[in-house]
This record gives sequence, structure tokens and C-alpha cells, in this order.
Amino acid sequence: MLTEARLQYEIVMWAQEQGYYCFHCPNGEKRDKITAGKLMAMGVRAGVPDLIFILPEGKTVWVELKLMKGKLSKVQEKFKTILLQKNHDYILVQADEKEQALNYLSQELSRISHLE
Repeated sequence: MLTEARLQYEIVMWAQEQGYYCFHCPNGEKRDKITAGKLMAMGVRAGVPDLIFILPEGKTVWVELKLMKGKLSKVQEKFKTILLQKNHDYILVQADEKEQALNYLSQELSRISHLE
């Protein structure tokens, strides 16, 4: 069974094979209060998309991953709105199968990389 974590792993592996530069900011996961406080003071923010792609021509694309049954949380919706208001590229990949996710992401990255 595919989980969001496994989907993210598969996408990162695919991205590396395709020559994309992408990374994850570890803003999630449970932490003790002291560590959480330190990380928040260092800039950790809730709602940050799962992956950030830097395309060869210099465009930055924020990518959120969800299984088909998943939906964005309120803080994820807010972060998405901020990104779009600031004219950033944002992709929501929603899929239950790896190939479905990779096909959609590939199409969207190609579309964005060809926008002027």
C-alpha cells in the first residue's frame, strides 16, 4: 500500500534520475516542546509543501503530495494561497499510484518550465 511518505520517496528518486534538483524542508513530524520551540525560532513553519523543485531555468516550484483521500489542512491551504498570491508555481500531486503521480508531476513541471 502506498503512503504519502513512500510517494515522496519515489518522487525524490525519480527527480534525481531525471536530473531535477529538489529537496524537502523537514517542517513536519512530532517533536518535544523544547525542540519545536527552537526550530520555530529558526524558521520552521507549518504548511510548507513537501518538496521544492528548482528547475534548470531557475524557476522554483512548490510541490504538495497527497493520496486521493487526502486533503490539504487549513495551514497548507493558507501557505498555498500565499505562494499563489506571490506568483510562485505550486503543484498539488494527488494520486494513489506512483505512475499516476509521476505522470502528472512530469507534465506539470514541463508546462511550468515552458512558461515565459
